Amino acid sequence: MIKPELPKFPKLKLDVGQRIPASWDFDIGVSLILLVPEAERNALAKSPWADFLKLRLADFPATSNPIVISGPKGTRTAVAFVQDDVSGFKALSQARKLIAPLLAERTRKINVISLLHKAQAACVMAEALVSAAFSALFQLPKISGETPDKPPLAAMNFFGEFDAADFRYAKATAEGNNLARWLTHLPGNYLTPGIYRDFAEALAAVEGWEADFYDLDRLEQLEAGAFLSVVEASPIRDAGILRLSYRPKGSREQPLALVGKGICFDTGGSNLKVSGSMLGMHGDMQGSAVALGTMLALTRLTFPTPWTAGWLWLKTTSAQRRSSAMTLLPR
Repeated sequence: MIKPELPKFPKLKLDVGQRIPASWDFDIGVSLILLVPEAERNALAKSPWADFLKLRLADFPATSNPIVISGPKGTRTAVAFVQDDVSGFKALSQARKLIAPLLAERTRKINVISLLHKAQAACVMAEALVSAAFSALFQLPKISGETPDKPPLAAMNFFGEFDAADFRYAKATAEGNNLARWLTHLPGNYLTPGIYRDFAEALAAVEGWEADFYDLDRLEQLEAGAFLSVVEASPIRDAGILRLSYRPKGSREQPLALVGKGICFDTGGSNLKVSGSMLGMHGDMQGSAVALGTMLALTRLTFPTPWTAGWLWLKTTSAQRRSSAMTLLPR
């Protein structure tokens, strides 16, 4: 068994603030995303490819969105029809559908051209596209077989009204999201409570967080009965509570608190689950993964408010013994 190392986050060059080019003759290996107002699809009539797009898009049902085609000279092009009030999940879902087919073509650069009338909609889509690209480029753990080659995408250029797009936020949240995905993807024998603690403390050292681990001996002294009863069925005493914290220099505010459950694999312990109920139980630590990813994103954004986070690191056989559970009730 190999201990998981800190994941490597993809790098992407982002260029924004460029005017829409008069000619759309792009280099080989460059793909194009067109953002078109859903309520005014004739905005394409003003583009250099107006006649071509009118004929080509007519081959698709009116409800198709997005539409992926090859341009006049073979440029792989994804056309998205965007609502003026697009936001949140809708934007991310649309961005994923735009990015995925272009990465499948192993494009090295994506040019994004906005024909949208609302600058806010353009910026929302730009941030979503960057988030989708970072998510697609991120390498999840590969336990068996060879690690697949990742797409060679290295840059995204944005043409149009994208000046207010917050790419720093998009990148920070993407890294936090990717960290949570990476941790959740690891099987229980690769992410035991002990390994998880080592990983989190190594990340804390890199990011400048304070780490304090409450092992079972310390928790017994504190009479943390509710926690201790849950780990009684574990044969290894590597469970505990890890407290991570960060206070920006000069900050006197009360800290933001995050708590995440970190059961690395819940078999049911003394009350053993049947096989079907164990399927997917390596994901019972998702709460802690989300907390850790949130902390990473806050750090990337130099969040001004101090924060504290604690997780429960529970062994794979986590479950209360029925006899000890009774002692938790008031006498």
